[in-house]
Amino acid sequence: MKLRLAIFSILFVGFWIAALSIEPIALRFSYLQVENYASIVRRAIAAKDYRRAEQVLRRRIDKVFYDFDAHYLLAETYAAQGLYKEAAETIRTVLSKVPAARANPVRSIGYDEPKTYYLLARYLWLAGQYLDAGEISRAALDAGHPLVQGEMTTYLSGKVENPSAAEAIAKLAMKLKAPEAFAQAFRVLKSGGEEASAYRLLAEWMDRVRKMPVGADMVLRAARSLDPQNPSLVLAQFIWLNKYGGDAGTSESKALLESLRSSPGIQEIGTGAFRVTEGQRITPTTLVLGRNGRATAKLATSVFRPKRLTFVASGTWAIGLYPIVLVRCNGKEVQRLYVDNPDGRVYDLELWPQGAPKQIELEFEFTNDAFEPYTRADRNVQIKHLFLY
Repeated sequence: MKLRLAIFSILFVGFWIAALSIEPIALRFSYLQVENYASIVRRAIAAKDYRRAEQVLRRRIDKVFYDFDAHYLLAETYAAQGLYKEAAETIRTVLSKVPAARANPVRSIGYDEPKTYYLLARYLWLAGQYLDAGEISRAALDAGHPLVQGEMTTYLSGKVENPSAAEAIAKLAMKLKAPEAFAQAFRVLKSGGEEASAYRLLAEWMDRVRKMPVGADMVLRAARSLDPQNPSLVLAQFIWLNKYGGDAGTSESKALLESLRSSPGIQEIGTGAFRVTEGQRITPTTLVLGRNGRATAKLATSVFRPKRLTFVASGTWAIGLYPIVLVRCNGKEVQRLYVDNPDGRVYDLELWPQGAPKQIELEFEFTNDAFEPYTRADRNVQIKHLFLY
């Protein structure tokens, strides 16, 4: 009898210990379930308990590395606190993880390409990272998120704060064919000391939007008369001549390029300086990035310490988008470019406001390769005519 009573007592105590343990174990487990962690996070955000929201999301991402819904919520958590740079960086992390998630048989949850570009564009605008915002906004428009058109239009109607914002607005205005916004951006660029960018973009507006290639040529020639050795203007004229100039234009464009190469204070980067990952090609004039990967060059800069990099890039469309290319200098990302002009566009980047160091490592990474088998559309990018000045 005493033995039975002892066994019963042990079982009774064990039962209650187990019962009391179920609730915290279940609660802790529920944090990591798709249907539960999101609602917990949203309640925490609503209560402004951002620390708890981030803890739950970090735990979820540690467990399911490619849960992109958790990344979107983490960015939302940062944005709710006004931490827009951190929110944008979180969405950049999504884009950096996508190629590996697609290439390997791993569990991934919730990736939405239009949503990703829309959120990144939105957070970049709010963070004041205007040059990147202008590039990614055009990708978001092509990706087709239902909210992006209305939101991008609000940026066009706002006050243009500085030349960086003006350049972003000008490119976005071209995409949306918004003449008033473009005119305002042009004025800010011109008055802000970025005359070359202003006239280069005006020529592109005349050509692509107004369908007035002769007017574009006149703009470029007038701008070059004021600044004849500006590499970005020379390259813009080079593109126009090759597109519209025929045989005479080809001869003139070659002469322009040779003149640029011999100009003092300008350093050409030949394609032979680059090393590329598998699947890329190098020709004597062009870096051809045909799949996700990188082209990297280690360079010694000239004694004049250049501040800017200018080059021509063109991209081909597939499955709704053009190529996106990351530009890095000495391992640091400096800009993302949306290469949405098949004929070529001049990109002119101020990478070193105080002058470049003696040794630099320059890298281009193509990040969103795609191929559509039915139409055989292949998303590729070509980069050529690189100059430091």
